[in-house]
Amino acid sequence: MCVCEEPGPFNCGLPGILAGQLQRNGYRYIERCDTCERFSSDEAACEIYSKFMGGRLRHNRQGKVIFLPE
Repeated sequence: MCVCEEPGPFNCGLPGILAGQLQRNGYRYIERCDTCERFSSDEAACEIYSKFMGGRLRHNRQGKVIFLPE
């Protein structure tokens, strides 16, 4: 079992994806798991997360990947 699948605040239920806490504006930071590297990038991980959770991928001003729910 990879660290991304262990219980904790970043486990979103999808292997290979780490989801940050819900932010004030309704978005979440999304990152790929660098331990198992199931996805090629944070963007690829967020695309899969968006398909399951219903939303879209965006980047913040610093270039970090964020998920916006619909």
